[in-house]
Amino acid sequence: MTTATDWIDIGRVGRAHGVHGWVHIKLFNPDSDVLTPGRTLLARQPGRPGRPLTIAEARGELVRFEGVADRTAASALTLAVLAVSARELPALEDDEFYLREAVGARVYDAASGQPVGVVAGIVSTQQDILEIRLDRGGHALVPVEADAVESLGREAGRVVVRDIDDWRSD
Repeated sequence: MTTATDWIDIGRVGRAHGVHGWVHIKLFNPDSDVLTPGRTLLARQPGRPGRPLTIAEARGELVRFEGVADRTAASALTLAVLAVSARELPALEDDEFYLREAVGARVYDAASGQPVGVVAGIVSTQQDILEIRLDRGGHALVPVEADAVESLGREAGRVVVRDIDDWRSD
């Protein structure tokens, strides 16, 4: 059985392009090489079950999926979130990690060293953001950047952030 955690969001379908089923894809990581013919992605839209789509052709950010033959079918995919199977992610070096591995990690304050919360999720926008559920209640949204995050990695499920109160979202 496939669960939501088996799939990693990699982008979103944009507008249809032309009349032959092509769509624009906005990848969360523009440097990714995930858009290759033959790869199957999961397309998710609110209120609908995920739909597997296999890439028939790809030209940069333009993609045509098998079974999506015209503009009407392509337009129906607009704003769908695309995900790749976690099993297809490449192996990493010892000093590398996938940001999704931070979910569930304990969060510590850089100044005091005290635990302050847990990484509840990752928000992918133009910049990755850690959603932290604070121990004292509420949430903080912390951008993954050197000014905000002192350490992040595979080190025993531990994330260290600076100035956690500056990032509270409630």
